[in-house]
Amino acid sequence: MQWGSGETINDKDLCPQCKGEKVVQEKKVFEVIVEKGMHNGQKITFPGEADEAPDTVNGDIVLVLQQKDHPKFKRKGEDLFVEHKLSPTEALCGF
Repeated sequence: MQWGSGETINDKDLCPQCKGEKVVQEKKVFEVIVEKGMHNGQKITFPGEADEAPDTVNGDIVLVLQQKDHPKFKRKGEDLFVEHKLSPTEALCGF
């Protein structure tokens, strides 16, 4: 018969923050910079920033960009296009 491994911690020795769980819940704010020319489906990775636990390797946080359609601008490759009809006055006098 094999026995599991573990440890017992006296109540007086427990960490007041984690209460013996060895992990603490915390919120973290990440600054995400979306640069011009980034495309739909492109990934932004924060290596080693996922949940942490004892005796494990931290994972990565991966954000995937989702492009939202704009009512006026259309994207073709890395370029933005807009269609706008000009009146003759606007075309001749400047717009």
